[in-house]
Amino acid sequence: MTTQEYAYIAGSAHLDIIANVTDKADVVDKIGTMHYEFGGTAYNFAMNLQNSGVQTTFTGAFNQSPISQMILTEMMNNGIRTHVKTISSLPEAGFCAQLIQGDLFSAVSSMPVEQVQFSKQFFERGIKNAKCLILDCNLSVESLNTATQVANKHGVPVYIAGVSEAKCLRTLDIQHNIDVIFVNQREMNYLLKTLDDCQSWADISKKQNCTFVVTQGKDGVALCQPDGTVQNFSVQAIKVDVNTLGAGDMFTSTFIKAHAFEKAPLATAIEQGISAAAEVLKRQNASLGRAQAFQDNIESIASRAETDNLTKILNRDGLERFMKSRSLFDKPFFTILCDVDHFKQFNDTYGHDIGDNVLKQVSKVLQKCVRNKDAVGRWGGEEFVCIIDDKDIAVATRIAERIRKEVEKLNLKGVDHNITISAGVALSAQGHHWDAALKLSDQALYQAKSQGRNQVVVADV
Repeated sequence: MTTQEYAYIAGSAHLDIIANVTDKADVVDKIGTMHYEFGGTAYNFAMNLQNSGVQTTFTGAFNQSPISQMILTEMMNNGIRTHVKTISSLPEAGFCAQLIQGDLFSAVSSMPVEQVQFSKQFFERGIKNAKCLILDCNLSVESLNTATQVANKHGVPVYIAGVSEAKCLRTLDIQHNIDVIFVNQREMNYLLKTLDDCQSWADISKKQNCTFVVTQGKDGVALCQPDGTVQNFSVQAIKVDVNTLGAGDMFTSTFIKAHAFEKAPLATAIEQGISAAAEVLKRQNASLGRAQAFQDNIESIASRAETDNLTKILNRDGLERFMKSRSLFDKPFFTILCDVDHFKQFNDTYGHDIGDNVLKQVSKVLQKCVRNKDAVGRWGGEEFVCIIDDKDIAVATRIAERIRKEVEKLNLKGVDHNITISAGVALSAQGHHWDAALKLSDQALYQAKSQGRNQVVVADV
């Protein structure tokens, strides 16, 4: 496989909300569990193929919401190239499914990508050098036609996923060559019901002059070819009570890799797809992509909101949350307020890059000198705060002195000035507002400065 060979994938990427019913499936208000993950047929295809070693390019449409940004970031972090449209007025994309014993009971989807028209020029830029084109029927008929036309022009094979009973009908309106259409049993029967002149699945393949691969759950896979032949493949039944929706996407992704990139015959590609789907069904959640990607992204955003950009330690909001999480407002603790002595000289003499490096190195010393149960944050400018989860003044004073001595040892390349800090230590008594302790530690810090700097002063308790 050359570096230019990639799968070009177009369709939907969105938030999946998966509800697994665990009790009393026959009632309206059901009891169960909820899972939130990034999903979408095209998204899963891109993730699966990228993780299997196939370079992928993803096309879709996004608004500018935090969820959209997280999805794009997740794809790019996994090495997926993106060729997308950003339209701020688009509604949020999402899929909400209710599963009973692993099978889909009901679902609601919002796929605004179907409202977006992608031009020939847009697809030309994406399909150039592609090994195959993969589409899902969340795209509009117009976009499906345009993409398929461009692929045919470049001799690129086309694979299309039906995604639902209603949306798979869009394949009937595509006026250009399709190599393989992937549908499940319900979707194929819906096509059969719609096409009055067809009496069997074989008739559909002949009429559309296209190969259909039909997944049937425990009943296996049917390969329906344009010449009217139908070949059936059995599967080993796997009983699961969790989300099985991703297994079909894994089957399709594996099939496409084998057929388009490894030149495997159709039958071999199906067998490889069946094997891959069986493996993914053994997972707790068959939705593909990185496990708990949505939760990790949420935590990352929260972390960035509470972290100082320069030093990567906590900011004021982060310190507040730390104290709340440790219930420090309900017990005594110590605050150490530190300030880099003569910091302006570093900026004036060596420039702001050196000044920034001084702050970074001091923050590292602070982190090294406190304990795991303590916290370090940047208060602003050259000021830092340490929260010492202890009621013993000797402990807090000892940590402050350790910090002072370790900072004094810093030796930055190209910097002739000694780096020192002054610090004020104050107790925050149980039930008292933290502002009182900050005020006392600030007064102690001022005293340390006025007494000659590079020293620790403890506020009177």
